[in-house]
Amino acid sequence: MTLTKHKKIASRIKFAKSARNCFILSFEKRKTRQAYHFLKEAPEEIPYSIRRYYKETQRLLSVLENRLKGREFLVGDSLTMTLADIINFTWADAASLININFDEYPNIKNWIARIEARPAVQRGLNVPDQRSGTAEVASIVKERLALI
Repeated sequence: MTLTKHKKIASRIKFAKSARNCFILSFEKRKTRQAYHFLKEAPEEIPYSIRRYYKETQRLLSVLENRLKGREFLVGDSLTMTLADIINFTWADAASLININFDEYPNIKNWIARIEARPAVQRGLNVPDQRSGTAEVASIVKERLALI
């Protein structure tokens, strides 16, 4: 589904403009997934792809960082976690898998900590990972990040 189609779907849903924007932003998580793929899973190094998706992930994190300025959460009165936070938390937190330095995004870092502190989120995060070998790919990630 294209971003245009997602925008059309979002426009039909009756909710605040800020929530709609966060809903659309959540579909951009594919960029982080692509960065992960080219850094960790691709059978060969493709510097252009690594650079493109890594930089795009950084851009999207900057959008999220700006949205969180002066706010606890993404939508509404900013005092309550909403579905927009849950959806965007999953891809933003996953950016750590591609060695994003969250010190450069203090609002996101604090937002992730607030969400991770919730007991229900902790239960979800503690579900065992079916994949293994995350330590094995760490050296590949460092090697490929050196290309950008």
